[in-house]
Amino acid sequence: MAAKIKSQGNVATRGKVSRPPKWETHDREMRKIPEPLKSWLMFEATGPFKVTQIAAALRKGMPAERMLRLLQEQVRADTRAMYGVNHPQSWASDPDRPLRVPAPAPAYDTGPDGKQQAVIPGAERASDAKVAERRWDEPMRPKVQQKAPAGLFGEERNQLALF
Repeated sequence: MAAKIKSQGNVATRGKVSRPPKWETHDREMRKIPEPLKSWLMFEATGPFKVTQIAAALRKGMPAERMLRLLQEQVRADTRAMYGVNHPQSWASDPDRPLRVPAPAPAYDTGPDGKQQAVIPGAERASDAKVAERRWDEPMRPKVQQKAPAGLFGEERNQLALF
């Protein structure tokens, strides 16, 4: 009564043919990808890109150079979102951007003694418009203290007996 075992490549199943393992599909699709894109995916890509989706886009007619540019932009955007714009890889391989973003110039303010003093970034004096905007975004607070409930929902000692 042993069921017949069907085989497809390295996959053996009982009674039905299943899909090949993911690594076989991955390898088969990687062989179809042009060399510059393939080497970038193998050695420089930092994200978990799905090779099957990339190969499908290439089969539909997307140029490999454009696909490579789009993937590199995605990696740069992810790096910027995760580590900020000063991370060296957030602008890597982008010919229009410098490798390092210059630090902002330090802000100076007049101190209590009338002399110039440096201000910590982010602690600059806010304009009236920014203060008004921050107050607008705050939740509303009551101007008068709330009165305690009376009657049916009031304190127990003030309740009248119903029965």
